[in-house]
Amino acid sequence: MKISNNIIDKETDNIEIRKLLKNNYVPQLKVIDIEVVQRMLNYKTVRGAISWCERNGLFILKQGLSKTVSELEFLLIYHKPRINYMKRNHKNWKEMFLNLVSDDMSQLLSSVYEDSSKVITANYKPKSKGAKDFLSKMNDI
Repeated sequence: MKISNNIIDKETDNIEIRKLLKNNYVPQLKVIDIEVVQRMLNYKTVRGAISWCERNGLFILKQGLSKTVSELEFLLIYHKPRINYMKRNHKNWKEMFLNLVSDDMSQLLSSVYEDSSKVITANYKPKSKGAKDFLSKMNDI
């Protein structure tokens, strides 16, 4: 008697799930309703929030009448412009972002003053003589 791969996979999955439940471990994925996303984005309709999620590649889980998204994925996409800005302008952007998210103002202020230099992300090479003169004067300042 030949057993198909699907049945074997299902049996293996069931065994793994039983082991997890036996050890009282149930993985939890924090999700938020699409209405919460709508309020956080300050949109007027749920349809606008759904289209924002689709434009930004955020998976919407539909179960029955409810629509939810992963809280962690949403926060990452929501803060992506701020993260990109911090990456461009600060060497210790991870520490600054974590301080910003955790509302630790004293640590945030100290990290801003410690890292006052801007990170240069691209090398610009002037081609004309006027551009070279201008760049050298700017570097002298």
